[in-house]
Amino acid sequence: MATLTHSKQAIQNLAETLQESQLVEVYRFMQFVKNRDAEQLGQDLQAAGESSTDFWYNEVDDEVWNDV
Repeated sequence: MATLTHSKQAIQNLAETLQESQLVEVYRFMQFVKNRDAEQLGQDLQAAGESSTDFWYNEVDDEVWNDV
C-alpha cells in the first residue's frame, strides 16, 4: 500500500500531465469524496447520538423524574 506522502506526490505528478478540463473533473471528484466522507461522519454521529438517547428515554426513569 502506498504511503500518504507517496500518494500525494503521485497525484501531484499526474495532475501536472492533465489537461485543464481533466483537472476540473479530478477536482470535482476529490470534492465529492471529501463531502461524502464528511456526510458519512455526520450520519454516524447522528446514529450514535440517537442510540445513546434511547438509554435515557424509558418509562421507569420517566416516572422517577416526573416526581422530582
